[in-house]
Amino acid sequence: MNETITRLINRTGDLAAYYRATDAKHFGDRTAPGSRFSDSSLNKLEDVLELAIEQRGNLDGDDRNEFIKLGSLKDSFDPDIRYILVHTSGSLGVIHSEGRPDGIPLLVGRTKPGAPCSVISSNQFRHTTNVSVIIIDKDVNGKERVITAHPGTPVKPKTGEFDAYEGQYISLGQARAIAGGELWIETAPV
Repeated sequence: MNETITRLINRTGDLAAYYRATDAKHFGDRTAPGSRFSDSSLNKLEDVLELAIEQRGNLDGDDRNEFIKLGSLKDSFDPDIRYILVHTSGSLGVIHSEGRPDGIPLLVGRTKPGAPCSVISSNQFRHTTNVSVIIIDKDVNGKERVITAHPGTPVKPKTGEFDAYEGQYISLGQARAIAGGELWIETAPV
């Protein structure tokens, strides 16, 4: 395995369970909420990083301007995080709430341990994409690490505003009130 990949994904560290859950979410169960990679050669986060290195030569830099050109909103990016573009296929497991009726029921749930809760809608069609993102931040010691990789472009990160509602159903109108406006909704096909 590439030394850079091993440095960025430490499966024996404090994120070990989180990485297992990320692999399950984006490469595993096709009925669970979230986006899925559809390239059968990709089975875990490390595979996506290997593909990115193959495509670009390394994992240096930041591609936020490319993602903005592809339609990402500027509030989707944290200034202290790097976003790497990878060309690979997948299905999108998020939809934007804009234009959708307030009465849609949403389940509030945690899709990965340690991650903030998401609002989840069932029975939604998943669009396909040919771009994906690797998201790299820094730990408390300033050491870079992969936080996630998923099909599609970056979206505004969750901040924990729904954690108090975990396991409950709320309406989209309630979710908008809690979030202070429009938001991204995870989808789970039924």
